[in-house]
Formats: sequence, structure tokens, C-alpha cells
Amino acid sequence: MNFAQLAANIYLPWKYKFRSIVRSFSREYPRQYFKFNKAKRVIFDDKNHQNRLVNRTTLLTVEGFPRSGNSYMCKLIKEGNTSIRYKIANHMHHPMNIIISIENDINSVCMIRKPKDAIIANVAHFLSVNKNHLSSGKLLKQKPVPSFSDVLEHYLWFYNSLFNYRSKILFVPLTDLIENEENVLKRINSFHNLDLSYVKVDMEKAKSHMLPNHDRNKIKYELEEHFSTSSLPNLEEANLIYDQLSKPLSL
Repeated sequence: MNFAQLAANIYLPWKYKFRSIVRSFSREYPRQYFKFNKAKRVIFDDKNHQNRLVNRTTLLTVEGFPRSGNSYMCKLIKEGNTSIRYKIANHMHHPMNIIISIENDINSVCMIRKPKDAIIANVAHFLSVNKNHLSSGKLLKQKPVPSFSDVLEHYLWFYNSLFNYRSKILFVPLTDLIENEENVLKRINSFHNLDLSYVKVDMEKAKSHMLPNHDRNKIKYELEEHFSTSSLPNLEEANLIYDQLSKPLSL
């Protein structure tokens, strides 16, 4: 065993344990977690990352469960509205970003994806990242791969946290964004009384994680088989939440 492997065996379990503690803390004490994260970003992060948390300059908040089209939505809005590029709170993947936005009368958009697709996409993402790190010898960058039930529990917690605020949030299904991005932008303008301009997203300039990926799709296909035989008692509840939050709005 070389030094890198030895270091990984010591370092990774503690790293995973710490992340697990942070995740639990963020769910039990969301406001305290938000304040902690804000302080951390002010001290350690650049301005772009600081602005991902809702703050006094925020004009619009775009959040959602991971792998639900968050980057695509942000790129769509920024593409034709460069003046608000750094005034969009996004990518915390935590409901507190939206809740605090609502409390401060800041318009909010929340991405949502069918539970099964979101679960498989999240597990596939971690497997794909670890595969790439292994192939390049980056043992210390391996990430813990969540189980289907872990992701489902997170999905339920995320959207249940926002359920009572749903009248003030525009929920956008990923399928709607893929099928007609211009219509989605019209929905945002109508729901929040905004005047955002539409410019078609240039997918050639999009970041790699937004685009179809052959290796990741192959992993998803393999996960589909495991998912069909998995016992997930709470999946029905997640499907019901998705149906309730993703109802199309009439313009």
C-alpha cells in the first residue's frame, strides 16, 4: 500500500463522518446552519460563491434538489439578463435559501424532478465522480456514494420543508425546462411579475455537468435495474409531493 492509499484509509472515514454530522445539523437546525455557512463563505470564499446565499443584493433565488436542472435554469436566466448575473442566490441545495428569500420578499424559483429520476441521477453522479477520480489516481477525492433510500430521505426532507410556502414559490419540473425553456421563462415572469428577457441557452458553452454524459448514462442504465428491485416504502409519498408541487400554472 502506497502513502496515498494509506492516507485515504485514515482520512476518508473521518471526512465522511464530519459531512454526515453537518448534514444532520443542517436538517435539525436549518437557520443556524445557514448562518454558519454564511460566515464560512464570507471568510473563505470569493464573491461569486458568497452571493449564492441569499443576501441584501439578491433579486432572485433559484434552488432545487441536486441534479434537478439547477445549473440549466440559472444559465437560462443569466443568458439574457446579464445585469442580475451576480444577484441570483443559487446552488445551496438547501430549502433555507428559499425560506429566507420568502421572508424577505425575494422571488423564488425551485427546480423539481421526478423522484425516481432524481434518485438515480444523484447516485450516478457520485459513482461517475469516483470513477473519474480513481482513473486519475485522486484517491483522496473519493466521495461517499449514497444509497437510494438516503437520497429519497433527503428528497422528502427538502420538498416537505418548502410545502407550506408553495403558494409563493414557482416550482419548475425539469421536464418542462427541457421541453420548452422559453415558456418556462414566461412562467417566471408571470408568476413573479418580472420582465426577464429570453435568450436561448447555448449548450455548446454549457458546463460539462449540464450536458449528456455517456459514462454517466451507462451508470444510470445499470442503476435502473437495481432501482426496480429496491424496496423504497416512502417512494409513493415522494411521488405524491412531486405531483402536488409540479402542477403546471396557467398563464
